[in-house]
Amino acid sequence: MLNSIKNLVGLVSALSPLKSFHCLLALMGFLCGIGFLIFTVVFGITLFSAPVNNTSMCFDSACVTNFFNLFSGSFIVLEVLGEFLTLLVTIGGVLIALLNYLQSVESSTQSNSISHMNLFLSQVEREIAIKERLSPHSFDLFVWYDLAFSDAGNGRKTLSQRYVDALGQINAEIEKTNGERKDERLRLDLIDHQTRLKKALRPLGITITSHPKNDYLVIEDQILDLITRINRSFCNARYTKIQLFARDYR
Repeated sequence: MLNSIKNLVGLVSALSPLKSFHCLLALMGFLCGIGFLIFTVVFGITLFSAPVNNTSMCFDSACVTNFFNLFSGSFIVLEVLGEFLTLLVTIGGVLIALLNYLQSVESSTQSNSISHMNLFLSQVEREIAIKERLSPHSFDLFVWYDLAFSDAGNGRKTLSQRYVDALGQINAEIEKTNGERKDERLRLDLIDHQTRLKKALRPLGITITSHPKNDYLVIEDQILDLITRINRSFCNARYTKIQLFARDYR
């Protein structure tokens, strides 16, 4: 039942109020034409079959009553047509009002989504601008936003599970390198770490190249600090679940 209602709302929202109004007028015109055609046929049959040809014209009460009694079938057609048109106008008015409401809700949702995205993009751009080792060309902010808020187009600003998983992969690489740093039997391979972390950052639209150890660690520090700041600003509800791990290999 719930799915049927959702499908009906989806079908209604796909229509435009103006198109629905034109369809309503066309349907009313068609029904009026059919109704008056039936009225004309019934009236004509009654007129030529009833003994009224030789009756003189009069306008007294008895004549008017007899006229309406004689042609009552024809007037019933008009009465039914009028009631049906009234019902149609009522239903059509409700439908058009509903379409206007759905259209306004959709416009508001799109406007809010655009505002939210612009706020995200502008804040990330400001954060990048104050970090001297980061280049705007290394970031595809639309990819980042789409990953974090994949359902924003429907008005929902909740954090996507794909984004949580992507941050989890970054933490997994940090944790692996932390383990190598603590284990004296293992030699810390920072080149391998760079390769793994570059791959983990790619789903966020972040692309970095290989650098010498000291330069790379500064760049990585600024990138992860950027991600942390953006998460704190836009993902408060789930921030504790997406905090990036501390790095012992710095």
